[in-house]
Amino acid sequence: RIARLCRHSAPFIPDSLKWAAGPVQVKAQKPLEDRSDYTAAERDGTPIHRIRMTRTAEDSVYLHEYGHHVERIGVIGRAVWAFYQHRTKGEDLEPLGDGYKPTEFTRPDEFFNRYAGKDYGKLTSRSEATPSELFTMGLEGVFYGKRGPNGDPIDDEYAAFILGTLLHSGERAKRYDRPGNTPGSTSGPAAPLAAEVVEDVYKLVNSR
Repeated sequence: RIARLCRHSAPFIPDSLKWAAGPVQVKAQKPLEDRSDYTAAERDGTPIHRIRMTRTAEDSVYLHEYGHHVERIGVIGRAVWAFYQHRTKGEDLEPLGDGYKPTEFTRPDEFFNRYAGKDYGKLTSRSEATPSELFTMGLEGVFYGKRGPNGDPIDDEYAAFILGTLLHSGERAKRYDRPGNTPGSTSGPAAPLAAEVVEDVYKLVNSR
């Protein structure tokens, strides 16, 4: 099943971004865990990235978790930060609600799913590639047609942001796919991607 998931989902991510993100292990989630997840760590200087899938997870969940792996690339993380600030400006935090821990909060905006606006409490600096659910939920909404609890599809601006970020960042990453660059680091951008793309996206979302 893992091979099938990789085959079906991998074409949605540009090859240059896959290279920059580095390899990732895919394993079955422990039987008592009810959610798939992604973890990144470093052991003895070696980056270790792992996706754990529950046996009943939908195919789109694999792309979601792989999206967390790709989001670590600085250029993606910073672009996501800019778009998140644009969409949630002036909004207060709200509990995610039923099925989530009391410590899980979101800025719901008009996202097709409230989970897309989840705030991990680290979205404080544009220079950081911080965790979010905005990029990963967007991937599911664009490529698998995932809808929210009320049947709402991803909105046009959100979808355009996901596609534009993938294509633009992928083109940038191609320039650094050469010997001497180390993919998969957990201590910063996975490749020395130029910051111009971040400025471009930031200006775009703030000009609307």
